[in-house]
Amino acid sequence: MIRQPATIVASAAYLPPNRVPNAHFEGYLDTSDAWIFERTGIKERRWADDTMSTSDMGLMAAQKALEKAGITPRDIDLLLVATMTPDQPLPSTAALIQSKLDGCKAPAMDISAACSGYLYGLSVAKAYIESGMYQNILLIGCEKMTQVVDPLDRSTVILFGDGAGASVIKAGGKGLRIDRIVLGLDGHLNHALFIPQSGKMKMLGQEIFKTAIQRGVETIEFLLHQEKIAIEEIDHLVFHQANLRIIQNIQKRFNVPSEKIPTSIDFTANTSAASIPILLESIPHQENQRYLSVAFGAGFTYAGAIFTSL
Repeated sequence: MIRQPATIVASAAYLPPNRVPNAHFEGYLDTSDAWIFERTGIKERRWADDTMSTSDMGLMAAQKALEKAGITPRDIDLLLVATMTPDQPLPSTAALIQSKLDGCKAPAMDISAACSGYLYGLSVAKAYIESGMYQNILLIGCEKMTQVVDPLDRSTVILFGDGAGASVIKAGGKGLRIDRIVLGLDGHLNHALFIPQSGKMKMLGQEIFKTAIQRGVETIEFLLHQEKIAIEEIDHLVFHQANLRIIQNIQKRFNVPSEKIPTSIDFTANTSAASIPILLESIPHQENQRYLSVAFGAGFTYAGAIFTSL
């Protein structure tokens, strides 16, 4: 039997309505709008209120993605949720979202790979679909980062936002065919970004910054080599939206024009596993274009993927 390629047929985003500009921090932290923007590229971020959970945001993005794909929750064969900010330790956020998707009976599980979670989840979806086991998979990246950052820690609180993105991956169809995915992990760097069992995020910013650039460059080089293509043949470079300076450093290594690099970090900040699907929603798709996506995060995880638009 001929297997159909795994294809992202729809992506959608949800951002909570509360906008938090950089000026918000000037009243109680030693910082300024200009200082934050110069070092991160962030102008504002969205923060969910106390009544909205990670699963609530994931549900919103999921419903939009399903509508765009023209399928119902009953059509889902598998539900995957990439998150580092679950509603609770048990049961999974995937189970909670499944319960809120009316008619969904699909098996569901969480994937914990920090900011690389969406691409890690996409690798699982690709494997299941190309094995023939499932036909329709819903992948959600959703994060309530405000629940894990210290509001008085300038090194983290200015960087993160809340939000969700979701994609429907099908066997065949029109959309972004998933050509190749690579995953990686530098476990010895687990100390560089972590959340203790009871506490808030701790981050060694410079170590994360340097490693993200290094692994980002290596991942792009590996994918180009495996696909036997040049960087000039890539139409869209879709980066995890962590820090604009990281993106710009990698951009300079490959001399890629800015018009090929869509960004959302200026108004979303770092939404961890949600950032790539949030960005995918906004990119206009044209047939026969190539997309290269790169992510990196705590662990130290990293991942990359190449898509072709059909």
